[in-house]
Amino acid sequence: PCWKREMQRLLRFLYAIAFVVLAPLLLLIAAAGLAFCDLFARARRRRSVPPSEKVSAHSASVVIPNWNGRDLLEKYLPSVIAALDGNAGNELIVVDNGSTDGSVEFVRQHFPSVNLIALPKNLGFGGGSNVGFRAARNDIVVLLNSDMRVHREFLAPLLEGFFDERVFAVSCQIFFGDPNKRREETGLTQGTWQHGSLRVRHRIDEAITDLYPCFYGGGGSCAFDRRKFLELGGFDALLAPFYLEDTDLSYLAWKRGWKVLYQPKSVVFHEHRGTIGKRFNDAQIRAVLKKNFLLFTWKNIHEWRRLSSHFFWTYAGAVLSGFFGDSPERASMAGIGR
Repeated sequence: PCWKREMQRLLRFLYAIAFVVLAPLLLLIAAAGLAFCDLFARARRRRSVPPSEKVSAHSASVVIPNWNGRDLLEKYLPSVIAALDGNAGNELIVVDNGSTDGSVEFVRQHFPSVNLIALPKNLGFGGGSNVGFRAARNDIVVLLNSDMRVHREFLAPLLEGFFDERVFAVSCQIFFGDPNKRREETGLTQGTWQHGSLRVRHRIDEAITDLYPCFYGGGGSCAFDRRKFLELGGFDALLAPFYLEDTDLSYLAWKRGWKVLYQPKSVVFHEHRGTIGKRFNDAQIRAVLKKNFLLFTWKNIHEWRRLSSHFFWTYAGAVLSGFFGDSPERASMAGIGR
């Protein structure tokens, strides 16, 4: 009925007005917290950074976090097992995040060679991955999504990427499992600062045929130096339940003087959002993304010229979203609220 639609519009308008008044206070609290942290950090004595060590690149530990993805494990685990076959030093670890769909029993019964870690509750992608990294026995850990099919020869080019002690991560080239889908992921990542916020994207460039620098290594299709990963603290629980944990960690690595590389010769195929898309709707996913883009900035950016721009655009974007509807390019009230 018309009156219900009008009531929804009125409630949305009143909600937006309330946010216009409340948001400056919330953002001021965030800015004051950042200023305090920066002053505290400057007063502290800087610790010396231990030297980097070259890793052994003869074998790898593959870690796959899983949450209620029994069907995906059945579909894609065989390709990973086949790719690791022939090298006794390789290992495959599945970290189950408290699944309730029989994933644990399925892996134990059908893939007894897999090192299965069954967690009592869901720690999210980052938390489950961290558990797998700590359990891995090899210097190099390949982190894969449960909805990832790998080319049989994907591993060797990744290992070749760890040619010096400064390499932190080497990312695969990603194709969608459905060739008719528009290619949104490639593994060749870029980052820019625009309108007071980080912007990230995947670039398609067929002229790049060998190792090449990229902004971040995608958490579900990338090899990491295990010692460096753990030295940086692993994926930050601040960004739970998903998204931007890998961007955050790679940014820390670049600031440390380490390298993140793209290896187009290592090919994987992704069933995009095969797990997340089943459990969360688009609005929830967008709100988490917007929350994490804010937290990425508040954690990593310490130039107040950029931060001033960030807080202005965050407020302006959220107000526009409140009155005119959500947009991927703008901050939102839901993101700031989270």
